[in-house]
Amino acid sequence: MTIFTPAQLEDLREIQALCQAKGTDIVIIGAMAYRLFIHDVDRETRDIDLAVAINHEDIEPFYGLLAGLGWERVRRHEQRWLTTRGTLMDVLPSGVALRSRGRVEWPQSGLSMSLAGFDHVFRDSVTVALGPELQCKVVPPPVLALLKMAAYADDPYGRAKDLVDLRRLLGRYERESDRLFSDAVFEAALPDIEFAGAFVLGLDVSAIATSDDRDIIARFLTQVQPQIDDAPASDLDGQDTAQFQQQIAAFRQGLDGADTHP
Repeated sequence: MTIFTPAQLEDLREIQALCQAKGTDIVIIGAMAYRLFIHDVDRETRDIDLAVAINHEDIEPFYGLLAGLGWERVRRHEQRWLTTRGTLMDVLPSGVALRSRGRVEWPQSGLSMSLAGFDHVFRDSVTVALGPELQCKVVPPPVLALLKMAAYADDPYGRAKDLVDLRRLLGRYERESDRLFSDAVFEAALPDIEFAGAFVLGLDVSAIATSDDRDIIARFLTQVQPQIDDAPASDLDGQDTAQFQQQIAAFRQGLDGADTHP
C-alpha cells in the first residue's frame, strides 16, 4: 500500500519524466522519505520535498519547465510549487556546483538554504517502487538524519521542526529489525532497549559520514544539548525531555563506537 495519493503519483511521474528528458537526477527527501522507511501513522505532511541536480544558472530555466506543466509557484516560497492536481512540491536545486558551494540561493527572493550533507542525497539514495511503473530515488534514514542535523545546525531557530522529526526517527529507527538485538547493541549496555534504534542509527550515520559531516554533527550536538538541558520536563513536541536526552546519548554512543562494531 503506497503512502502517496494517485494525484501525487501522477505528479511524481510528470516531474520525473521531465528530469529524465534532461538527464537530471531527482531524489525524494524530507517527510515523505521518512514515511517510506519508518512506520509512523502520526507523521503527516502536505508536501513532497525533492532534490534536483541542477545548478544556479539552471534554476530559472528548470522552473520555467515546471510552469510549462501548468504548475504554479507558491507566493513567498520560491522553491514551492502547486501542481495542476493540487500537490505541493518543494523543488530544491542541488547540483554539483551548488553542493560544492554549500548553499543554494534563490534568484528572486535572495533567500538561501544550506546544502550540507547533500552529496549523500545523490550518492547514497536508494530506488523505491512507489506505484505501478513508478520507481524513484529516495534518501534512506541515515542520510535523512544527517540532513536534519545539518539544517538545524545552520538555523536552530528557523528549523526547530527538524529537531522534532529527528526525535521521531531516533525513536523508531529499525524498530521491527533484529538489529536491535545484535551483539553491538548488547555490548553497548544501553539503559533500555528503547534506545537501541538511536544507537544503531548512530552506527549507520557513522558508516557514511565524512570528516565534514562529523563536524556538522558535532556542531549540532553542541547546539542541541543546552536546549535539552534547559527544557521543561515535557517539551519538544510534548515529549519527555529526559528520554530525548537518552536518545541523543545512545546516538552519540553508536556514532563514536562504530569503529569497534563492524
